[in-house]
Amino acid sequence: MRKKDAITIFLLYFLFILFVFWGFPKTFFQQDEWAIFGNLIYWEKAGLSWFERLFVYEQDVHILPFSQLLSYFQFQLFGLDFSRYAFFSLGLHLVNSFLVFYLSFLILKKKWLSFAIGLLFAVNSISHQAVTWVATTTGTVGTTIFLLLTLIFFIKKNLVLSLLMLVLSLSFKETSLFLFAFLPVFWLIFERKISLANFKKILVPLLVVGFLYFCLRILLAINAPPSSAPPGTVSQPITPVVYLYRVFTLPAKAISQSIVPANLILGLSKIMVLLAYPHFAPKGVPDPYVVESVAADIVTYGLTTIILIISWYVFKYFRGLKEENLSKSLVFSLSFIAFGCLPLIFIPGKAGYFSIFEPRHFYILSLGSSLFLAIMIYTFSRWQKVLGIVFLIFLIFFHGYKIKADIGRQVDVGQLRKSILVQIYKTYPNLPEKVIFYTESDKAYYGLPPEEKILPFQSGFGQTLLVWYNNRGEEFPACFFKEKFLYVLLSEDYKFCQGREFGYFRKLELLNEAVKENNLPKESIIAFSYDSTNQSLIDITLKIRQQLK
Repeated sequence: MRKKDAITIFLLYFLFILFVFWGFPKTFFQQDEWAIFGNLIYWEKAGLSWFERLFVYEQDVHILPFSQLLSYFQFQLFGLDFSRYAFFSLGLHLVNSFLVFYLSFLILKKKWLSFAIGLLFAVNSISHQAVTWVATTTGTVGTTIFLLLTLIFFIKKNLVLSLLMLVLSLSFKETSLFLFAFLPVFWLIFERKISLANFKKILVPLLVVGFLYFCLRILLAINAPPSSAPPGTVSQPITPVVYLYRVFTLPAKAISQSIVPANLILGLSKIMVLLAYPHFAPKGVPDPYVVESVAADIVTYGLTTIILIISWYVFKYFRGLKEENLSKSLVFSLSFIAFGCLPLIFIPGKAGYFSIFEPRHFYILSLGSSLFLAIMIYTFSRWQKVLGIVFLIFLIFFHGYKIKADIGRQVDVGQLRKSILVQIYKTYPNLPEKVIFYTESDKAYYGLPPEEKILPFQSGFGQTLLVWYNNRGEEFPACFFKEKFLYVLLSEDYKFCQGREFGYFRKLELLNEAVKENNLPKESIIAFSYDSTNQSLIDITLKIRQQLK
């Protein structure tokens, strides 16, 4: 491929991504970002060594040194300027889109078909959460860069560089673990001269690297201190039977869900409940639990069956035309999805299983889904060229519109959250040594019970305030950022350490108890009330101070 063509395609991807994700920098931090920022602040204030930072502190079962390191440098450079994180995320996504194109070109030797594959990847609305939720970008989007390079060097028969890229990918996020099993399959699909001797040349180094990696993980796990982070919300433990169930069912779910948008699957699930199980739809309203569990499973398996049947006929079609690259690429696309979802078997969930994948998990898998869709469109265009092009344009505009709509909603929520934090800081730019925040709200969010009325933030607002004020020069000691203090969504607590006192409450009686127990002056209280109807924040500090006993 000529250098000029590569530059042109890269610029075209840049323009498409810029257009589709135009509003993204106007959004704001969502949830896990605040926990990440809190940890990074703790690193500095506690004076942790780099080994502790990258391999020990708050790692739990994860070992993500490069992802941690990248987050650290981002925070040092960007602070809490969200737009910089957004542009950085889009930059990584642009690189991945081009790498998808290049990998496809190496396999197919068809420039414009490969361009379509990269474009479908770039504007995939099913997986865009990995790009637009910046907390996941360093891990998911970062690991994908090196995963793609692993495949590129592997197909170029440079095994040393391929394995090096695999190790780097694992250092960003463990989702690329499936490559230890998939790379031999990848070799079997595309290798023209299959022999046991050649297979051993691939398999032995792969097994050695895999063995060393798992030994390292076990060693770090043995020596890691017990986690003191707040526990998760898994309702039931995951048993070996559940793991076995997932091994067989997740690939079937992933194939259809990576190709068909979740809202369409859920729409079909609702129709199925209404037609086949009307007793689960009193007054014509399907039970959401049934829709999102059993019904979604049935629809998903049905769609996967249809996809596999169509794929079989398309495979035979290209085999008959002796277009081996296309038939093999079709096998590669579905195999990649099936293997790529296997690390998800370890994700905890309620009752030990889940029916609908979180969108960010499809980012890596969208390599396979983009390749699959492009081959299907190409097949159709062989018979009806104009209609094939029209369908490709429709897909691009459909996904682009969906991303822009999702970003539009994120902008509204993000600007609201930012305005709340800005207003609080402008009203009280300087905090007393002993400070305790109190907030009221008239609405429950995120599926919480009606009595749990909170501000429209997806994590504990107390910890968000700590990070927000600390970034604006307030010197809180390290102890306030240790062990995710006040990070859990409904957290309410008060802490005294190293000469400072900080607390956050939503319930007036708990606030009153904390004030009495800690002998706090009423001047230490800062209080706000949120009106969801008008999306306004009201300073009620004087009112609350007067109400306290």
